[in-house]
Amino acid sequence: MRRLTLAAAVIGIMLFSTAIMAQKTTKDGKEIKKTIVAVMNFASYGDPNIAQYAKSLPETISSSMASLKEIRLVERTQLGQIVNELTLEQTGLVDTGGIERVGKIAKADVLILGSVSGSSGNITVTIKAVEVATGKLVSGKVINGTNENIVDRTNQASRVIGAIISGVGVGMISVSTTPSQGDVYIDGILVGKSPVVEYKVTAGEHSVKAVKDGYMEYDTTVNLAIDKHEKLTPFLAEHKFFNRTEFAAGAGYLIPMSKDLQNSKYYYAQAGQSFDKVIISFELGYSNIRHDQEIDMALLGKITQERYYDLWIAQLHFKYRLAPSWKYFSPYAGGIIGMTRLYDNRIIRDDATEEIKSYKLWALGLTGGFIALPYSRFSVYVDCRYYYHPQSVDRLEYTQTTPGKLDSKAVSYKLNFLTIGGGATYYF
Repeated sequence: MRRLTLAAAVIGIMLFSTAIMAQKTTKDGKEIKKTIVAVMNFASYGDPNIAQYAKSLPETISSSMASLKEIRLVERTQLGQIVNELTLEQTGLVDTGGIERVGKIAKADVLILGSVSGSSGNITVTIKAVEVATGKLVSGKVINGTNENIVDRTNQASRVIGAIISGVGVGMISVSTTPSQGDVYIDGILVGKSPVVEYKVTAGEHSVKAVKDGYMEYDTTVNLAIDKHEKLTPFLAEHKFFNRTEFAAGAGYLIPMSKDLQNSKYYYAQAGQSFDKVIISFELGYSNIRHDQEIDMALLGKITQERYYDLWIAQLHFKYRLAPSWKYFSPYAGGIIGMTRLYDNRIIRDDATEEIKSYKLWALGLTGGFIALPYSRFSVYVDCRYYYHPQSVDRLEYTQTTPGKLDSKAVSYKLNFLTIGGGATYYF
């Protein structure tokens, strides 16, 4: 017993002198107080194949925290001697007395404790930073991974714990999902179930993901400033809302690119199917586009030749939902492909019309807009589209060069136009 006490005293004196030398350093003439941290060997439970992590992961944590200027680490070799001399592995450090005992001998302000459990394909690492003086938990992390990624994830978590211990360069993230109880991951580490409140992380860029069975995944990136608190309130939509049949009807305003055509109304009906973030729908649309022409009839003066296009478009829409986690508005963008049937008519008398020519044109286009209340049985939408027809259309223009006779010439142009409108959708 005397030899045990003597060995502990000698090692304690060595570490005390080292701690005094390292407690303060200078930077630009200012003294910086350092926090003394001792990383203990971890306890190991479960599969013997992962037992090696009980000693290798503390080394990983020590290496990661060594880069922080505000932290002074107790040498692992010296710490190992203390633990062996006092016969205190981590399983004996779970009470306040054990923590205080080792902390005082190591002259450490904070002890890093932990455990490894599970199997090679599903490893769970628990890390706790405990204040020696009070026995309070300063920070903690629960990390899940495999043999391939557990070291990287532990390294990532230890940087956060180190920043929290030092109190420098830390911010907070809160995540509250609707519905609650979703698994929240920050930088690939499971931090708990929603709501996660004021979770401390280092300042900088962090990935945040929320996952719940039966619901769409939420995934975003947060750029966190020092001492800032980022509050996220994602809505997790049920998978069933992303695999629905829909029927829609709407109207819009058609704006031709050609100055010879008048703006007109455009009516359409759709039937479609949602596949996660993609919506594929078939649409049939109609518009009556006026393109009246003034003809100089010499002695009779100018008269108006009433002209119009009957326009029918059968088309497929491919839309991608840009923010499926938004609860009240869901923006989308996509493309259009279809066939346009165009009939060029002129009015001869009040009760008679003449079809001058008809066309079959390929239609290509772009669409973009948003859906309001996308997760209810009924929703409304607003969109803007641009239609392009690669083939040209001939518009006959009439003139009178001799009395009683009308001459005509064909003027070619592209039948391109914008539509702005909206409608309502019913989901089955």
